[in-house]
Amino acid sequence: MIRRVSRNRNLFVGFAAYVLATAATVAADDRPNFLLVLSDDQGYGQMGAFLDLFSAEDLPANSVAKLKDGMLAKHLAAAQNCTPELDKLAEKSIRITNLRAGHTCAPSRMMLMSGCYPQRMGVYTNLDMNRIGAPPELPFLVSHLTASGYRTALVGKWHLGLEPGQHPLDKGFGYFFGFDSPGTPKYNSKSLMRNRAKAPAKGFLADQMTEEALQFIKDDSKPFFLYLAYNEPHGPLSEPPEKYMESFDLDEKSNNFYGSIRAMDHGIGRILETLRENGRLENTLVVFASDNGATNGAPLPRNGSFRGGKRMVFDGALRVPMIIHFPKMISNKRDYVESVTIGDIMPTLLDVAGIQLPKGLDGKSLQPVIAGSSERIRDEAFFWASETKLLDPESEAAFKKWRRENHAKKPGTRLWHSAGRPAAWVASKGKWKAVKAQGHPLWLYDLEKDPSEERDVSLENPKIVDQLKFEYSEWISQMAKPVRWYDDKWRALQPQSIEH
Repeated sequence: MIRRVSRNRNLFVGFAAYVLATAATVAADDRPNFLLVLSDDQGYGQMGAFLDLFSAEDLPANSVAKLKDGMLAKHLAAAQNCTPELDKLAEKSIRITNLRAGHTCAPSRMMLMSGCYPQRMGVYTNLDMNRIGAPPELPFLVSHLTASGYRTALVGKWHLGLEPGQHPLDKGFGYFFGFDSPGTPKYNSKSLMRNRAKAPAKGFLADQMTEEALQFIKDDSKPFFLYLAYNEPHGPLSEPPEKYMESFDLDEKSNNFYGSIRAMDHGIGRILETLRENGRLENTLVVFASDNGATNGAPLPRNGSFRGGKRMVFDGALRVPMIIHFPKMISNKRDYVESVTIGDIMPTLLDVAGIQLPKGLDGKSLQPVIAGSSERIRDEAFFWASETKLLDPESEAAFKKWRRENHAKKPGTRLWHSAGRPAAWVASKGKWKAVKAQGHPLWLYDLEKDPSEERDVSLENPKIVDQLKFEYSEWISQMAKPVRWYDDKWRALQPQSIEH
């Protein structure tokens, strides 16, 4: 049965009295601009600047075995050549090597915008968001930037609702151009909107988003926050313009995949060059990240050495590339290796803007990291709870059986396409990561020795298991019941359901 519950309106301490009050202000000329670029389903291994963090030997052996002779080198070359602009940017940026996001689009984006775990509002899967959207009473942190005088815009994919109270303009943005769905056609999309009105598609989608972004940043009357959420390389894939395809010599699907990343990268380069020409890049904090890992069918090197991909609770889905560029404070390339979440991004921007952070956030400000610190910003674990795809033959057979039995739904019923997948949770702290999937024992991985999550060491480390189980139990007790997800999945996430 699909659960429909009311949204919890009292989840966030300090948010109950939230109205768009003007934050503490500083002189407009001194305030930095913010450019937040989010790619869509781009894996850890699909960006040149991250390829040195793993080797070809680390890639999934079964996927490599399917390639013809010489094709692995071509796949690696495609990944190396698809992001030249971002790779140049990374040379004078902080490379975040341990960023965790959600394992699917909507929950991850909700965490990004709110600075809180989406599970606090009952959002565990895309099902909890589809056709419902973000809860109207949940404030998004962009509101603070708008209230303090920033020009704010979202260009690209929203996927958090367009109903009253959920539209980007209702959540704090001053301008919106884009769409609200997992994906949209790369040409001739009928889903595009400018603010609240339908807008025509013009050419290749990534190029149109770039043009919209360029128009927005040309106004230098105030400091700006631009959230540029490209839909690349999320499907449906079409052949990008020829100028983006010259570096790739793979099969058609893979060429289109990497060509779409190249189109996004080219657009980012144009935006950065415009800011440089206008003398504004020095005072613009640029953040680039992906919303979740690549799907398990995406071209290699996909998610690098990490196991699995999108819709899984393994790090192939949860760990994604991220860089922070801020010429005013960052002059040389450096790595930050401690745990970061996608929910840390918006608190960081508010902190750098001199705006007091609301209480009750799960996200932490990365301002100390930008200032040069290599210390940890959080001591608590990273948690995630949702459904998961598993790669073992027995789990795949069980899911296919469920699909066969439930494919023909009765009139008036609604089935989530992944409802046959088991519920699962994650608690990751330091080098340890606990994973518990419904119907399976708890697995423990030592990520320092085993970043691919191949060897369960739970029996050798019972105290670590007990500690992570306890911390997860404390966390899940604070989370709301799913808005639409299934009752049996919710029960499987409860502490009493943990088997070991």
